[in-house]
Amino acid sequence: MKKKKPSLLIAGVATLISAIIIGIISYVIMMVTTYNVMLGYGIYPNEYVDSASANYNRMLNNLASNPGFLIPMLLIVLCVIAGIVGFVLIIVGAIKASKNNKPIVTNNPTPTYRDFMPQDGETIHFCPTCGAKINESDKFCPNCGTQVKN
Repeated sequence: MKKKKPSLLIAGVATLISAIIIGIISYVIMMVTTYNVMLGYGIYPNEYVDSASANYNRMLNNLASNPGFLIPMLLIVLCVIAGIVGFVLIIVGAIKASKNNKPIVTNNPTPTYRDFMPQDGETIHFCPTCGAKINESDKFCPNCGTQVKN
């Protein structure tokens, strides 16, 4: 059996979802680091701080060199880029699927009336619970497991 390649739609959605998740986690880490650095310098949220003060400038310099702030910031930038790539993959996958006249989501083929017609000399029985076709020799329905013979 030939392996099917994942579609561009699936790759795009996976890229977009992972970019969003990693971006949110990175943002939370960055905010926690910022809060901790601010508290370390005696700067409290919801408090007016003179941006010209030496303490505020030392805090900003510390924050700018803090890996707990820089790494998540870089990850957020990469997540934005990955999100754009994911969005482009989704668009390209949708365009390719529409050009091939293939449905984006494929389901099992719908049974036709011929699937339920008796073959030469065959008597067809159906499960009383689910309506699936069962053979005369079956004691249980192959679809739902209901006992059909004593």
